[in-house]
Amino acid sequence: VSAVVIGLLVAAALLRFRHSRNALIQATWLSSRNDAIKQVFYSALGFATRVYPERWAEYALDAFAAALAFQAVWKIVADAARKRRRP
Repeated sequence: VSAVVIGLLVAAALLRFRHSRNALIQATWLSSRNDAIKQVFYSALGFATRVYPERWAEYALDAFAAALAFQAVWKIVADAARKRRRP
């Protein structure tokens, strides 16, 4: 539970930087956001698997976490490419 609280506090602290034009700051925000989302879902999954022990939910959550990471990478790369095209 404490990891969830810390993750949410860090994401909340970095929320004002989510529209930054600096790629490093934007990557930091996206990473914190993804960590907070994953911590909440993994904690909920931990409680849920005690009641209904199935592995497919963990696999689905891993696929979701990978999709979040790819979305963040795509956003950073697309913004960097857009900046390179501008004079």
